[in-house]
Amino acid sequence: MTVTVSNPQNEVRQDYPVSIALKHLGLNFKVQSALVVKNGQEMPCQLDDMNGDNSNDELAFVTDLGPKEKSSFQIHLFSDKKGLRNYTSRVYAEMLVIDGQKKNVPIQSMSVLNDGNPYTSLYHHGPAFESELIALRVYFDNRQTVDAYGKFRKGLELKDTQFYPTKEQKKNGYGDDVLWVGTTAGVGTLRGWDGQSPAMITPVAKRTESIRAYGPVRTVVEVKDEGWNSNGSLLNMTTQYILYAGHRDCEVNVSFSEPLGKELFCVGVTNVKHSEEMSDHQGLLGCWGTDWPVDVKDSAGYKQETVGLAVCIPKTFVRSEPAPTKDNYLYVIGKSTNNKDIHYHLAFCSANESFGFKNKDEWFGYLKNWRESLNHPCVIAIR
Repeated sequence: MTVTVSNPQNEVRQDYPVSIALKHLGLNFKVQSALVVKNGQEMPCQLDDMNGDNSNDELAFVTDLGPKEKSSFQIHLFSDKKGLRNYTSRVYAEMLVIDGQKKNVPIQSMSVLNDGNPYTSLYHHGPAFESELIALRVYFDNRQTVDAYGKFRKGLELKDTQFYPTKEQKKNGYGDDVLWVGTTAGVGTLRGWDGQSPAMITPVAKRTESIRAYGPVRTVVEVKDEGWNSNGSLLNMTTQYILYAGHRDCEVNVSFSEPLGKELFCVGVTNVKHSEEMSDHQGLLGCWGTDWPVDVKDSAGYKQETVGLAVCIPKTFVRSEPAPTKDNYLYVIGKSTNNKDIHYHLAFCSANESFGFKNKDEWFGYLKNWRESLNHPCVIAIR
């Protein structure tokens, strides 16, 4: 088949993500491999099993587009392994359990019952994932906080540092944890809302964190909360964090097993010490500030870090914008027309980056352009 991707903006779109749901293609076979070709040249792509049923659900790739450009791609889908290729990965993900012998054993998924807490049993406290620009991790406890790892140079580092670089690695230009989160919203963490403040994701009957996709063009990390008693509502919630190659922003898709009613949630970012906030009061929220990335009493080997944090939520989900607290900048959100799903994006930068933003004006300027790009997605057509 042929897929066309049309850029409606008069601006360059780099590494624009293209995702195609296979269930809409009317195929009479299970897709085992795929090729994406543009102008006779193969492009890296991947097939992903998004729900863990051992059947591929989506085809994904990224592409560059010039202003107002329309590009065509030939898509080849196979019922066997004919299209398998070993593309160089531009993303990385890992989940590691500590085995008692100080060895980190890779796992793909873990489930715990009745608010079980494996936070200290996992090497970096949950799944970690990265693009060339940023790295993130999701805590495996009732906070489910998204935490940030900043880089000095573009590239993949987690395989080497596992989120905790040595002194020697730091001297050689590796990045590090750049944000203290505690019980705050971190970078775009979704929580419950009790009417006045954020509520942790507890109690739950079962909590599962998994890596659904490892690359080469995107990682997909999933958190599933089953039997979550949220202010009297019993919810089954699945959250997927999708990070594409070349991106510092991460797509977040939240789905529920049943239609939502009046349930409210909150999404936001940490109020970094001495930070300045930027908000359009319609779903875009950001800050720029400087603080220790760990408890100041345990700051040996660390320095203060300057970061920019942000979320961008479609206006249709926004219900209110509470006044900032010492911990968080937040939006209260709820259901939209499609009342079983919520989606938004998160982003962050570190002032350490040789390739990024050095002050709040640059960061806030990026956020405005980011919002415009998200509000004007490319048009994807299949024939």
